[in-house]
Amino acid sequence: MDGMGGMDRTRLLDDETAGWVVLRGVLDQIPAERWREPTVIPGGWSVVTTTVHLAAWLDECGRVLEAMAGGTWDPATEPSEAPDYVERVNAEHPARAAAVTPYEAEAAVAAARERARRGFERLGELTPEAWSWFEESGPMHYAEHVHGLAVWLEGTLPPVSTA
Repeated sequence: MDGMGGMDRTRLLDDETAGWVVLRGVLDQIPAERWREPTVIPGGWSVVTTTVHLAAWLDECGRVLEAMAGGTWDPATEPSEAPDYVERVNAEHPARAAAVTPYEAEAAVAAARERARRGFERLGELTPEAWSWFEESGPMHYAEHVHGLAVWLEGTLPPVSTA
């Protein structure tokens, strides 16, 4: 146990692994020719866009956790504290996705996941901020998008309009 009211680092890493396995299971079921179709994800994001989106936030999580582990993280100067930061970053993902192949998107999310895990594992003291970054960028974020992708893949809901 860590010194944070019982926050268990191993449990969170296990949750992340379990979420990753489920995400990979859904992605592995999606035929290659469907990776650019609009899905039920808000904005009609394709699988490629959603994968790029997950990769971007995992990479940002890794950056933050590395700074925390290195003692250089200052929440007062972080852009993530700006009110519209999440919306601005998310708005960039469709253009980023258009510039990569599905294979490159999958490689990016796998590499970003490893960066976030390494950053989390390197932390000396587990703080509420570190816990939150890792949980929200990893297992909670996977679950949010796995559900939408699975529903879309099953055909139980029509894709969201991109118009």
